Amino acid sequence: MGTGDAAPWWGVPVIAGGFLVLGAALGYWFNRLQDSRRAEREDVQRWDHRILELTTGVIAKVHAFNLVALHEGSAADGCRVLQKDGLIAEDDATAPFREMYSFAQVGQAFVEVAEACASLELIAPTTVRKAAANVRSVQLSAHPASGQNAMAPIVNELDDKRRELERTVREHFGIK
Repeated sequence: MGTGDAAPWWGVPVIAGGFLVLGAALGYWFNRLQDSRRAEREDVQRWDHRILELTTGVIAKVHAFNLVALHEGSAADGCRVLQKDGLIAEDDATAPFREMYSFAQVGQAFVEVAEACASLELIAPTTVRKAAANVRSVQLSAHPASGQNAMAPIVNELDDKRRELERTVREHFGIK
């Protein structure tokens, strides 16, 4: 006769089934954790890409706005500088001079900078948000000014704020 030391016939399958259920539950939990981390990482990458895109646009548009504002008396010079900086196409050397910057184009650049800065103020981290707000406030002060002499100090300050925004974004992303 048995002494009671032997396990019942159903004990081994129950223990194996318990480990199977535990393994499935742990696998499900770890997969969800991994998926949520991946989704968070992709969201951060998507926002970072958007911040870089907006910042690049602001920097290029402020640069173009400044050049146009300073060269409003000499659009050909402004177009040559913009072409040299790669901000307008170089494929047709006469195109920049046929399509001189008009007040409407300056106004459009003004609006584009303000919109990009406003978007940055909504989605960017605090340091970038403050730098974008500084660019926007200086640019708004340029609105009532007219004439090359009135615009020169505003353009200099706007360029300083543009460089500050660029430096802040570089620091945020760890770009040297």
